[in-house]
Amino acid sequence: MTDGQLFLLVLVAVYLGECLTLVPRDAVVLLASLGARWRVGFPSALMGSAKLGMAFGNPVPPLGRTLFCQSWPFSVSPDAIYGYTALTAHPEGRAEQSGRFWPFDLVRTVSAEEKNVLVNGEKFCRAVSAPSAAAVAAFIRGLARMPHGNRQAAIERALHDVFDTRGVSVRTGEWLGRERGLRLLGNAVFVMVFAVCPLVAAGYGLWSTWPYLMAGLLALMIATAVALARAHRAVYPAQKGDRVLSVALAATVPTISIRACDYLSRDLLAGFHPLAAAHALLPPEAFRSFSRRILLDAREPIRPECPSTEPGEVECESWYRGRLRGEMESFLTAQGVAPGDLVAPPVPRDASSAGYCPRCEGQFTQPEGTCGNCGGIPLRPF
Repeated sequence: MTDGQLFLLVLVAVYLGECLTLVPRDAVVLLASLGARWRVGFPSALMGSAKLGMAFGNPVPPLGRTLFCQSWPFSVSPDAIYGYTALTAHPEGRAEQSGRFWPFDLVRTVSAEEKNVLVNGEKFCRAVSAPSAAAVAAFIRGLARMPHGNRQAAIERALHDVFDTRGVSVRTGEWLGRERGLRLLGNAVFVMVFAVCPLVAAGYGLWSTWPYLMAGLLALMIATAVALARAHRAVYPAQKGDRVLSVALAATVPTISIRACDYLSRDLLAGFHPLAAAHALLPPEAFRSFSRRILLDAREPIRPECPSTEPGEVECESWYRGRLRGEMESFLTAQGVAPGDLVAPPVPRDASSAGYCPRCEGQFTQPEGTCGNCGGIPLRPF
């Protein structure tokens, strides 16, 4: 293997690493190839941990689109916050959670450190993005400061807002209007790095052509950085620090320049519930299928619903889950989807199917028993 081939191989490895994004395992990934329909994905547990998973963006032109969203990674009630939630959309179950419990009377400081939310200096939960962590921290801080009697209405209002489909449509509209030129430039950098440069160097020699190749690549990267700066300023006007870092990287690192669209899209829907994002982007049948998964989990979460037996923690988890489920069902009804019809029993797979799990819909030959994959949820007969 020549030095040039080795360098290209290393560059490919670095680029594939740039296509990977580490996100909380309870995040939902919305993916689409250019011109294709949106679909739902989940962070890979094989390339992550009990808390985090890897999301892999399409590495080849036309590069595709990737959005992340997340339900609140904590439970809350008028009395307390709890670094645990029973609900999860991930097929492999809940992510590991901090389990920190704080009555509001004991909350002294709330801050965000990158994607982590800290309460009284201790890690409380992890959000899907740094702006989302900052928003969660501000929300908890506001609740802690307000009178107890005002908290329930504030929590319910905030839960209602995360299902704002109009807000999702506005955000995605702003993004789509800005990312087309950026995507074109990212694809151009890809072709320059992985096609034009190797072919020209192989045909005419690297020493005689590198100044011209470098000039062409640098021009494309600077154009990409300028386009990213303009688009980022329009979509995220308040995130100046992130913008400066992203633009600097796009102007100097070709693998990051190729993925500039990811820097624009990854935080786009971080403040919305995955159901609201799915309604705005997925085809109707895909939305119904995803909604069924979410609602089944809300009605029959993995057992035990709460890992603690402390009354305050049990009450906080139950209160929040009940309010969130109510908002889910109200949202689905407003979209013309009847929750009762959505969670109707599955069709038996064959004559041997006598029972099923009301959460994962696994089918069993016995009408009674429990589902081991869902923590012991009782089976229901067909």
